[in-house]
Amino acid sequence: MKKILKAFALILSWLTLSPLFFYLAKKWGLMNKGWRITLLLISPLFLVGYLLIGVFIFFEYAEYERKHGFLDKDRIERITEVRLPDFELVECEMGDMNFRGEYSDELIIEFEDSLTNDFYATLDSLVEKKVWSKSKDTGRYSFSTMWGNGIPAPEGENDEADIMFSITIEKGTNRAVIGTGSW
Repeated sequence: MKKILKAFALILSWLTLSPLFFYLAKKWGLMNKGWRITLLLISPLFLVGYLLIGVFIFFEYAEYERKHGFLDKDRIERITEVRLPDFELVECEMGDMNFRGEYSDELIIEFEDSLTNDFYATLDSLVEKKVWSKSKDTGRYSFSTMWGNGIPAPEGENDEADIMFSITIEKGTNRAVIGTGSW
């Protein structure tokens, strides 16, 4: 009877508080160290812990991807068809994500070198091709696109992702604003 109660206590502690199971199994000498460690690692408490760690890592990666996914110079150049000078992130305003995963973020970048007249001439030629647009009043150049949900993605991007992307460069400044989001 005493052995049955100990076994019941071990099973109950394994299901609810696995470190207690490990301690009691060692104290009562009911199983060897290898079995105690194995059962501890696959106990429900530890499995829930593994799940929580996995969810945490997933959300941290998703946030990292939101913040840094469109800071890859080659990716932006491929999407916008413009060679950009090197830049660094100055500010990041991450919008709230709704229950469907939609969000809108704004990244402010600063170019390491001043933008040259040749760069603006390239933008002007793309304005003529209607790839970029230019505000006549402010000298602000902008590019905007979206893909997913039946809209084809730019080369190298995932057609399945529902993404919106924009970049605005104001003539005479060394900064640009990148808008990204999911829709």
